[in-house]
Amino acid sequence: MIPKTIVHHDYELSVLFAVPVTLAKVREIVPSDDWHTASPRSPTDRVRACRLDEYSDYGFLINPAIEGMEIGPSKPTYGFLLADALIDPAAFVQIFETLPPGWNFGGLIAIDPASGLGVNTNCDLGETMQWHHILEFLTEQGRAKVTFTLTDTGVSLVRREGDIFMQQFAWDVPSEWGAQGQLHYPNHRFIREDSFVGQLKSVLIEYDTLCRESERWSSRVAERLRGSA
Repeated sequence: MIPKTIVHHDYELSVLFAVPVTLAKVREIVPSDDWHTASPRSPTDRVRACRLDEYSDYGFLINPAIEGMEIGPSKPTYGFLLADALIDPAAFVQIFETLPPGWNFGGLIAIDPASGLGVNTNCDLGETMQWHHILEFLTEQGRAKVTFTLTDTGVSLVRREGDIFMQQFAWDVPSEWGAQGQLHYPNHRFIREDSFVGQLKSVLIEYDTLCRESERWSSRVAERLRGSA
């Protein structure tokens, strides 16, 4: 049964860069129990076997699908976090240039230390820059609803009772999921809106830094990170 609301009393925002399992298996893998607490290392050294919220399953749709790839909420998602990428941007770019065509799975993620789960928001890294617009709407109007341009999925956020309420949605879903697919996904309540907004600002600044650093090594990789936002 899908819960109506999941409350996150403690959380950390970051960006997840997912990689194919074939790439993960030739590196040291941080187990899923420790994936969010392990200290940052260069992405050329290791990857993290992270666990994503099973209700965010639309984020596992890879297009085009790569035959033999492990995708789906029942298996770990391998990758690294923004802090890993910032340690060595050149190594990060090197990894990205070896990924299969069309592979760009990742984006802003909310990590719940209590459960060890990561709640993915946008599904394509190129959509991460759209969080600048979300932050602007949230700050000025107290709410934001955005459909991400590359995957046609989205999020709505509302500041209420001193917290942030986030609802994921997808447009192209089975009719039994409800209007616009919103009834398929729970609400996520992030306690203390100032913490959420402050972390979001910090993550976007760091992501902008990574984009600029990536530009030095590969304009193609930088374009994949920035998307069309």
